[in-house]
Amino acid sequence: IVKVIASIGIMISIIGFDKGFVFGKIIPGICLAVFLGHIFIWKVADELKKREKRDDIVALPSAVTAGRLFIWLFSIMLPTYMETGNASLALGAGLGANVISSILSIIVSAISPFLLKIIPNIAIFGGLVGGSIAYLGFSSLKDMFNYPEVSLVCLFTILIINFGRIKTKLPPVLISIFFGIIIGFITKAITIDGISLAFSNIGFNIGGFSPALVFQGIPIAFENISIIFAWSLLEAIVSIQGVQQAISVGDNFSITKTLIGINIISLISAFFLNPFPIGITWGYPTWKEANATSNYGLLIGAIYIVLGFTGLIAVVTAVIPVAAVLPILIFIGLISFQGTLEFTEPKYFGAIALAMLLPIIEFFGGIAGNNMPESLKLLTQGAMIIAILWASVIALAVDGEFKKSGYFFLAGSICSFLGLIHSPIIKFNANMSLTITYLVIGIFMIIFGNSLKKNN
Repeated sequence: IVKVIASIGIMISIIGFDKGFVFGKIIPGICLAVFLGHIFIWKVADELKKREKRDDIVALPSAVTAGRLFIWLFSIMLPTYMETGNASLALGAGLGANVISSILSIIVSAISPFLLKIIPNIAIFGGLVGGSIAYLGFSSLKDMFNYPEVSLVCLFTILIINFGRIKTKLPPVLISIFFGIIIGFITKAITIDGISLAFSNIGFNIGGFSPALVFQGIPIAFENISIIFAWSLLEAIVSIQGVQQAISVGDNFSITKTLIGINIISLISAFFLNPFPIGITWGYPTWKEANATSNYGLLIGAIYIVLGFTGLIAVVTAVIPVAAVLPILIFIGLISFQGTLEFTEPKYFGAIALAMLLPIIEFFGGIAGNNMPESLKLLTQGAMIIAILWASVIALAVDGEFKKSGYFFLAGSICSFLGLIHSPIIKFNANMSLTITYLVIGIFMIIFGNSLKKNN
């Protein structure tokens, strides 16, 4: 729910959406999506209980996915609003992106066993970490210093408790928010008048249903297909691993069935004004240890409905300043980075570093706009796909799989020809120079790989 609270602050304070528009339309749609997702997961868990005649199956964690939520906000909805000044159109772009992403995620879920075999994990998580650092870390740092006295205390409270391994009875995030609320009152980042005003948003809001807005937004979203494609692939892999965590402790959920179901719900929720895709998240072993039965998911879904449909989430948002929430996003980005390095052999660090660079270049390219050098603009176009391709090449080369590296260069040639990378728009023959370059390197690497095999 912290992610949703953060998105509210961003939509109102940074993008400039009207409060009534956010609390009356968007938030009910988000909460409905999470609620329906948990009903589906509860049903899947219940079927597994009956099939295996066990009572110890717990709920799969599910929520709005952090990566796509903040990418959608900063890379799709904010630019659309800045260009048009139309909040409905900006929301439509987010809704269209949800539809496209959900469809792509359904396809990825269906072919997940094949993808997991051909794309190295290093490449996937290198891009994911780079995106987290750029869009959670840098973006939050850019916006959180409106109230630095709140944000700095909150940021270093989380970081010192976590990285200093200080044992606390409450999670570091909650302690940080508690300090943020206290300092917020002292510095008047939070005011009684603001909280009183938040109560005016209380009322029964069921959101809306707008296929027209979705179809209006799809062409706008399609202009960002490279970002949508890459992040859909990344988040789909994260969801796959979330289900695999359950399988690792003996609860044999079907990966394909579970992920296709949750993505269908995500797609449907777009028509009920939810712009942010939902998915399976990590954490199953922790829920298993806590004996959080499948009914626990229903409870979470019900809390979302109560907060979202009654407007109570507006009161929560008024009490927790945005400056106290943005440090949490930085924390998530740093934890993603640390976790990736901890579970990665040092020989792959170069591949991860290369993958990280590209989303960071893309982020600063969005800030620089026309001041970005033309040579770097080529790297901001389809940056996440480039990150996966380039990191795959290096990771496979580290393992001596030069022929397979060549196939990823050939994939780069196809992507470049279609405009998925190194091009502002998708079209045939988008960048012939780089298409030929990738093709030539790919052919050379395949020949080189075959030659090495014969010699060895």
